[in-house]
Amino acid sequence: MRILVLGGTRFAGAFFVEKALAAGHQLTAFHRGVTGSVPPGVTSVLGDRDPELGPGLEQLQGSHWDAVVDFSTSIPQQVEHAIQTLGRTERYVFVSSVSAYAELSESGCEESWPLSEPAGLEESVLSGERYSALKSGCEARVRHHFGERAWILRPGLMAGPRDHSDRMTWWPWRIAQGGATLAPTQAQSQLVDARDVADFLLLGLERGLSGVHNVVGPSMPLEQLLAGCEVLVRALGRQPARLHWMEGAWLEEQGVEPWSQLPLWTGSDPAEFGWTRVSAARALRDGLVCRGVECTLRDTLAWALESRPDGLSTGLDPAHEAKLISAWLAQERAQESS
Repeated sequence: MRILVLGGTRFAGAFFVEKALAAGHQLTAFHRGVTGSVPPGVTSVLGDRDPELGPGLEQLQGSHWDAVVDFSTSIPQQVEHAIQTLGRTERYVFVSSVSAYAELSESGCEESWPLSEPAGLEESVLSGERYSALKSGCEARVRHHFGERAWILRPGLMAGPRDHSDRMTWWPWRIAQGGATLAPTQAQSQLVDARDVADFLLLGLERGLSGVHNVVGPSMPLEQLLAGCEVLVRALGRQPARLHWMEGAWLEEQGVEPWSQLPLWTGSDPAEFGWTRVSAARALRDGLVCRGVECTLRDTLAWALESRPDGLSTGLDPAHEAKLISAWLAQERAQESS
């Protein structure tokens, strides 16, 4: 197949490019050249989807693609521009997010659940508050133009080596640092390895999949995930950090922010309950294979220890972490003596 990848220089996109190239497909990657490069054998076209920032997709006008795989935007206007500009494209694959759903307050979210009201073409600024609507708007543009030839993937939280968001990376990395750390009780996690997303995307292209697929891994208690981190760290000959399990409500009272300060923790907001309990039944039926979380943890930690010597971009500040542990232990002592 002749495949055009929009993006493809980092994380899941980079894994997909490598795998598709190894499978013998002809790849062209349109990217900014800012976050990485493409391997030899891939045609690299430098540009920006914002026409004010440099050469755009017009460079590719007149070409014919068996598939366009869009990793690189959450702006409906940019999706519309790509579709209008690229011309002859047999299929369009848009990598969206489970965030496109209108709400995730219940477990078992399936692909038929309602989406957020889609953002319109007039919205051109990426906003965290509008992220759900923007992803929904991107999907709407793809479906409008390609109908049954559209394929939309909705990954959950992607994890694995090369993840510079540090959302899952922080936990094995922090536990490998030793000392004392903390974790919220009764928290749930649901990860999918970016390499498994890339594998499923390539498999789906080769099999002609279309429609919508939630691409998520198994849901598990955070305690199970962190136990895996401890085992992994001991196997490396290190002493893992001592975990102090704290009630989520207490952490929120102390101003701890879910996701950014304690990655993978969604907090107590009922609207977030289903975020870590999404159904992957359709994708599993159609060929998604999820490697064990132990593999993801091992490879991610090895990558982080080698590539992130200065620490990570998310997680608790050490001083704040120590202060919280001290306050929690003081509270426990007070309760024991009362």
